[in-house]
Amino acid sequence: MYQSERLEKILAILQKSGYVTVHRLTRELDYSTATVNRDLNLLEAKHLIKRSYGGVTLAEGKEPPLVDRYRHMEKVKNGLCETAMRLISDGDVLFIDGSTTTEALGKYLLEKRDLTVITNNLALFLFLSQNGVNAVSLGGRICELPYLLGGNETEGNAMRYRADKVFFSAAAITEDGQISADEEYETLRRIMMANSREVYFMADHEKVGKPFRKMLTDLSAVTGIICDYDFSKETRSRYPNTRFLT
Repeated sequence: MYQSERLEKILAILQKSGYVTVHRLTRELDYSTATVNRDLNLLEAKHLIKRSYGGVTLAEGKEPPLVDRYRHMEKVKNGLCETAMRLISDGDVLFIDGSTTTEALGKYLLEKRDLTVITNNLALFLFLSQNGVNAVSLGGRICELPYLLGGNETEGNAMRYRADKVFFSAAAITEDGQISADEEYETLRRIMMANSREVYFMADHEKVGKPFRKMLTDLSAVTGIICDYDFSKETRSRYPNTRFLT
């Protein structure tokens, strides 16, 4: 197989799957890891793919699988959660979305009293319920295996609740403060934001500057952003009513 044919096949696999590991590509192409890596380096230099989490995505492709995202940036996520905990008071009612970043809040929430947590994340719901926290599952269908719920029923249930605060994340944010819309959860996040008194966006530095097609909102719609990235003075001045927290 010529290199041009391999490149076309790699792109075809990514168009179908969104994310693949290098191991899978070597198996499907039946070429060595060294050869596949050279092909991937060429595609990356052309800005057609992005290499991350031990695998490959299209430059504007789907997120890596949920199980891979849980392990990524774990230490940073824990630091963001420690910052978030300073914003949470005993007795709060919280919306928490299904992102792996916000799920990391779970173990920290056990330190608070009389919380109510409303979420579309079954894993978070079960963990909190088993540890004595009043948790509410928004129901609906599984949108992302194995734990994340979404769809019309989930969105309809979310509309019934009002919260003191919402904590959510997304796949990307630009340096000038535009937050990406993840299609499966766009409407649900809009409902959570609209039905909360305070809105907090959480993101690690790797999400800053990632490409995306559609915007959910910008930082003018959030009370605060919890992020380990140092945003420029220009960005901070553009959103004078938004807290930049680390």
